[in-house]
Amino acid sequence: MSNYDIAKNLINIINQSAEYANKGKNKISAVSQQVLNNSDMFIKSSEKVKK
Repeated sequence: MSNYDIAKNLINIINQSAEYANKGKNKISAVSQQVLNNSDMFIKSSEKVKK
């Protein structure tokens, strides 16, 4: 398992947590949405590097 795979797995776990928090419709929503956005950017940039 490469560092890329490990990072992607961690990002997926964080995303699932953030999506769960978003369902709560509370103050955490804005923060968790930012986490999701950052995660997506990280994955996209990582995939560019991997290619």
